[in-house]
Amino acid sequence: FESSVISENSKPQNRALFICPALNGFSPISTIIDFNPSIFLPKSIFFNTALPLIYVVYIISITISVYHKETRKTLVFWVLIAILNIAWCAVFFKFKMLYLAQEIIMLILAIMVYLECVFIRKNLKLAFLILPITIFYVFAVVLSFGFIVIN
Repeated sequence: FESSVISENSKPQNRALFICPALNGFSPISTIIDFNPSIFLPKSIFFNTALPLIYVVYIISITISVYHKETRKTLVFWVLIAILNIAWCAVFFKFKMLYLAQEIIMLILAIMVYLECVFIRKNLKLAFLILPITIFYVFAVVLSFGFIVIN
């Protein structure tokens, strides 16, 4: 029977309901879009555990940054980090452009170090809060460099 055969065109598309990855955990806006998790996350227990925790720390840090008048101007840097995170994921995992990915992740690390310096002067608790994120980016830079050496 032809009616019992499912054509390729009638299959539902691969869709997922999740926090918009373009904002990389910075906004509670939910979006339904085509999503292939292997593009954004490596298959590893470390990354699948660490990245959600890092995003929670991001949200807490941004909330504290916006709440305190002296650190409110850093919101621009948090948005830039979010954009660069998405760019890095696409460049590294999808397009496999390792040198460009290395430059992007080093730029993110430089921004995080700058934020650490700002927060050490203006809000020491916030500086300690984002320290794990900065350490994670150091690890990501080393890991990215390792991929370049191996390939």
